[in-house]
Amino acid sequence: MQVHRLFGIIYALMQTPCITSRALAERFEVSVRTIRRDIEVLSGMGIPIYTRRGAGGGVCLMEGYVLDAALLSNAEKQEILMGLEGLSATQGSQEAALLSKMRALFHQQGEAWIEVDFSHWGGGEMAQAAFARLKEGILQQRLVHFTYYDAAGRTTQRSVAPLQLWFKGQAWYLKAHCMLRGAIRLFRVTRMQDITVSEQHFAREDYPQADGPVDVYAAPHTGEQLRLRFAPEAAYRLYDTFMPEQIAPRQDGGFDVAVTFPLDAWVYGFLLSFGEALQEVEPAHVRKELARRMRAALARWE
Repeated sequence: MQVHRLFGIIYALMQTPCITSRALAERFEVSVRTIRRDIEVLSGMGIPIYTRRGAGGGVCLMEGYVLDAALLSNAEKQEILMGLEGLSATQGSQEAALLSKMRALFHQQGEAWIEVDFSHWGGGEMAQAAFARLKEGILQQRLVHFTYYDAAGRTTQRSVAPLQLWFKGQAWYLKAHCMLRGAIRLFRVTRMQDITVSEQHFAREDYPQADGPVDVYAAPHTGEQLRLRFAPEAAYRLYDTFMPEQIAPRQDGGFDVAVTFPLDAWVYGFLLSFGEALQEVEPAHVRKELARRMRAALARWE
C-alpha cells in the first residue's frame, strides 16, 4: 500500500542521511519510477526532501527533520497509543512516560484498554518485582541468577542470559540462554526464586539460535498420549487448561480429553487435583501410578 511505503521512505531517510532511488526501490520491491513518484508526493506534502548528485548523493532528508504527527490518521494514532498502553501495562515507567508524551503529541487521551498483573490472586508485590528484574536483565543485557524448581522436583542454581519474556499456555516464561545447560531454555517464572541481576553483560547477537524453536521444559522429555474422561463439573477447568480441539463433550454431559504430556511429577499432581471429577485414565500404567500416589497420600494422612 502506498501510504505504508511513504512512511517507510521517511523512516529510511531519517536513519540514513542520503540513499539512492535504486536502493529504495530494492528495499520496497517497486520500480525506480515508483520511488520517484513517491518522492514527488512526499515533497507535495511538505516533507523537506531533496536530491544530491555525486558520490554519497541520492535522495536526502533535511537534517533535523522531525516527523509531524499530523501525517498520521486518527486510527493510526490510536493503534500506536494502544501498543504503548500494552507496554506500560507491564509496569514499565519508561513506557508510561513515552505513552504520556505520545498522547500529548497526538492531542488524545486514549483509553486504558489493558491491565496486566503478574501476581496470583491475593498475591503481593513480589511477582511484580520479579518481572521488573527480568525486564532489567533483558533490556540492559545483563546475566540473571536464580534458584529454579523444575517439574521433576529438582532444585538448581541457574545463571542465564535473559532474552525474552513469553506468555504461553496460561503462564509466563523467561526465554534465556542457560549457562548450566549450554542451550536456549524456557523457565516458568513462578518457579524462579531469589532472582538477581548481575553486573556481567552479554551480547544478544551471541545467541542467534534464540529465534528458533525451544522446549518449555528445562530438561529433555518424551511425551505420552493420554486419554482422560471427566465428569460434567470439571468443565470450567478443562476449558481453562486444554485446547478446544482436545476436548470432546459426551452426551451424558461429561468430557473426553486426548492430550500428550510428559509423565513427570507435575502431570501426576495435576491429574490428581481433579479428584473424583477424573473418572477414567488411559493408558493403564498411568492409571496404576495415579492409584499408587493416592494410596501413599492416604497412608500419610491417616
